[in-house]
Amino acid sequence: MSTPLRPSLLALAALIATPVLFSSNAIIGRAAVGEIGPWTLAFLRWAVALALIAPFAWGAVARHRRAIAGHARLFLALGTLSIGVCGGGFYAALHLTTATNGTILYTLSPLMIVLLERIFYRRPIAPREVAGMVVATVGAVAILTDGDLGRLAGLTLNLGDLLVIGCAAAFAGYSVLLRRGEVSALPMLAVFSATALAGVAVLAPFAAVEVSLTGSFPSGAAAWAAILGVAVVSSILSFLAYQAAVQAYGPTVSGLTLYFLPVSGLALAMIFLGERPSLGVLVGALLVILGIVVTTMPRGLLARLRRR
Repeated sequence: MSTPLRPSLLALAALIATPVLFSSNAIIGRAAVGEIGPWTLAFLRWAVALALIAPFAWGAVARHRRAIAGHARLFLALGTLSIGVCGGGFYAALHLTTATNGTILYTLSPLMIVLLERIFYRRPIAPREVAGMVVATVGAVAILTDGDLGRLAGLTLNLGDLLVIGCAAAFAGYSVLLRRGEVSALPMLAVFSATALAGVAVLAPFAAVEVSLTGSFPSGAAAWAAILGVAVVSSILSFLAYQAAVQAYGPTVSGLTLYFLPVSGLALAMIFLGERPSLGVLVGALLVILGIVVTTMPRGLLARLRRR
């Protein structure tokens, strides 16, 4: 009797674990900012992740090497946006802002995906989506102003918060490109490896310059623990958990895990970093989550979930 239950329990565990694994990137990255330069951390994270996943992905990459080579520019763009900007750029932002703000503001990317699809594919935007964007924007402003909207007149934005918003835009661009037929026709392991390889190539010169200017390279146990943490937990395990959830529940239901990134990010930041977000930030987080749900929730999804 236990055999048929095991796959569903594992799939449920993967579904629950996905937002926590994704959120761990901001927590580990914030903890490591004093130990490792942001571009060096991003480069080593993805270099280690690529080395660890390579034995399992080699077959898929070899079978589809011609298709990957034929779309080299596309994979370079994917690697630049998702690993270059969202890797080194995000860690650089964590030097200037909190893991709480970083996690919450990063979740604006689903709204930016809707806007990019409108710009590049002329996808119509429904009134419900507009309302959700307005609510989420108010939430983001509440986070940036610490809940005091009166500060807008003389507001000097935190550069770290602005960098996170830029990273969210880059991830939105990556997500839109990821839906192209040339990419979706390939196995996910091949796409992951090709994108990671391109991202590592993009990050390499930035990491080299950073090391040459600072004269430092991670050598202590704490630094390498952080590197292994973001490589294994935030990169490989999050990827595998999300794929397992997609296989069991489908992309629509699995995609709802993104709504819980602010919640898991807030909890992890409070537990491991001792961050205590203000009431204004908490209210802003709730508004961001509500806005994202309203904007991106597929029509009829609640009815389908009730029938399960």
